[in-house]
Amino acid sequence: LSTTEARLRPPQAARSLPAPAPVLEPAGNNAYGPLLNAMREWNAPTPPARFKALVSEDSLRWRRQSMSLHIMAVSGISTRVELDYLVGALEGIKSRSSSLRTTLDILVDRGLAIADTFNITYGAFQSALSVLRLSETGKELCHILGWAPIESDWERINRLHQDEQQRDHTFGLLAFSLHARLRGWQVQVLPEVEGAWKPGLHLQHQEESLRVNVEMGDKTNREKCQQQAALQGKVAFCTATRKQQALLTSECKLLKLAGQATSLENLVADRIPDIKPETPLWEESWEAS
Repeated sequence: LSTTEARLRPPQAARSLPAPAPVLEPAGNNAYGPLLNAMREWNAPTPPARFKALVSEDSLRWRRQSMSLHIMAVSGISTRVELDYLVGALEGIKSRSSSLRTTLDILVDRGLAIADTFNITYGAFQSALSVLRLSETGKELCHILGWAPIESDWERINRLHQDEQQRDHTFGLLAFSLHARLRGWQVQVLPEVEGAWKPGLHLQHQEESLRVNVEMGDKTNREKCQQQAALQGKVAFCTATRKQQALLTSECKLLKLAGQATSLENLVADRIPDIKPETPLWEESWEAS
């Protein structure tokens, strides 16, 4: 069902359906577990009267819309595929199902969320990433429902980096954050740190803590790499392509810096349903020589 069809179709009577048995496989993931466990027994709230025209008249769709609004409000997650993944896990349905796609489309169509799609092309490597954030109306609804919205990853990037004008870098930060969380890493986008070097991301996994650069170009900033290694004992970076990864890795080895590296080209080769917390995030690691 398309967004247009959903908008033109006459309202249906609400369906009273039992909540589907949840399939909470991602609940064992350190990045998602607390959120999903808190939502395990989800009861969709009654939308305030003045917002009823903005949400689905169908009770099942509203249930899933309310889940999506809650996740965006309290987690800051901005990638649409993650919202699909998490709501699908809670509802026991495939994350790329047309019903979930329509659910999110209606939020955008009725002004509760804002959507965009980022596309990158680096030679033969092409990729796209759909993102969502709450609109001001969506934030107001979440406040009324008791879900105080935090700044989303997408909003934070735009505020701190003015990356609306640097769309490839925004893509890189959001896409790498997505793939890190799918593999069990907790992620902070653009952490505020002291010193000249400002990392793109701060990652934590069990006892390991890493500040990571996302590099979308071919040029190496040697000073930045040396500052990163001085701070945490090694460099850690994600590039757009395997070729860029190889170039930057070679530069770091010449500087005798230990490190870990991967590329978006490597990461997107894994199908999201196949990614587990134990799936490696890094394509290569090396010691200082």
